Amino acid sequence: MTSDNVLTAKIFELVCYILSIIGCIFIIFHFFWITLLRNSYSRIIIYPTFSILLFNFVTFPLFLSPEVVGLYIIRNTYLCFAQAALTQLSIVSNFLWSVAISINLLFLCFYPAKDIKKNDKLFHVFIWGISILIIILTRTHLGDDGNECRYVNQNDEVKFIIDALFFGSIMLFNLVVQMVTLKQAYNGTLRPYYETKSLMNNDEKRNTTKKIVWRLMFYPGVLSICYMMLLVLHIFIFTRYKISEEHYRTPPPPDYGVEVLTIIARGLFVLQEVQNYETTTRNTEYLGKYSGSSDVKKTKTKVSLLNSDIKRRDKSMSSNTTKWSQRVAQSLSQCTAESALYASCVIKHIDDIEKNACNIEFQKFKQCIAKHAVKNSMITLMDIYNNGARKN
Repeated sequence: MTSDNVLTAKIFELVCYILSIIGCIFIIFHFFWITLLRNSYSRIIIYPTFSILLFNFVTFPLFLSPEVVGLYIIRNTYLCFAQAALTQLSIVSNFLWSVAISINLLFLCFYPAKDIKKNDKLFHVFIWGISILIIILTRTHLGDDGNECRYVNQNDEVKFIIDALFFGSIMLFNLVVQMVTLKQAYNGTLRPYYETKSLMNNDEKRNTTKKIVWRLMFYPGVLSICYMMLLVLHIFIFTRYKISEEHYRTPPPPDYGVEVLTIIARGLFVLQEVQNYETTTRNTEYLGKYSGSSDVKKTKTKVSLLNSDIKRRDKSMSSNTTKWSQRVAQSLSQCTAESALYASCVIKHIDDIEKNACNIEFQKFKQCIAKHAVKNSMITLMDIYNNGARKN
């Protein structure tokens, strides 16, 4: 490995950063633009998106030239502390959000009727609280790694063990959850919470949920794969350093190969946001298809027309005398069954092109009203329902 390979790796990393930032921006835009997305399983991806976006902006000085870095204000000690804290916060919180997604997938497998959206507040308290607590406990002194400020521990062995166990256990948990979810989906026992909250028919709900969940479940796995290389390199570098220190009492010489692999691993880590963007946009497509279906449009039209009809009738009735209203109420109370049949027919055929679809039900209702209503109230009452029949 030569310095040219390092330059190529840095170009690759820069491209990954740019794609990651674009993915973050598009995910945030979709989240605030599409209401249905905020209520879907994919909504939780917005939180690790903020973590990755923070990581991108804080570590972007890595790409500045040495001359520019010399003038960069991050050489200020306080800003260096801030950069180190935000970098660690973004990485730890990102991994903890992958755990939250895995937990939601487990609820989906074993407790499909539970409203998992209620867990969001608990996730926020736990994830951000643990992330800040780790920053406070692990901060001992600053290390200056090229263009990046980072926290280091005076005892490298303790730091190595904490990092290896923490990230290794998270990756293992995510992969186990993926296997469980795959098994549930394969066996057909994956029953979504959508079944009790959606206007879609059962087949459409099942198909849509499968497509959404199948994409969502890949986030923890992709994150684990993206960071696995960096963890392996971390173990390798630490082991190599300890061997060199024990035998030669000096740090090991620079290794371009390790540096190139580290840069590539960091690029893959931020590239996860491209996969998140693909997950969000595809899920938005399915949700958008559902929200724009003809059944939903008809339902909205029916509700709108019924509300306007009720307001019109209330306004018409309120313009008459109290005595007239009492007579109308008395007449309607005698024709409850006929009124219910007519109203049911109107709702069923409210957008039907056939104008006389409810003529039979209306005639029965009219005969009942004629039988029980007094003459003075009959004219206005029949006008109201005649208008409804003509409208139908």
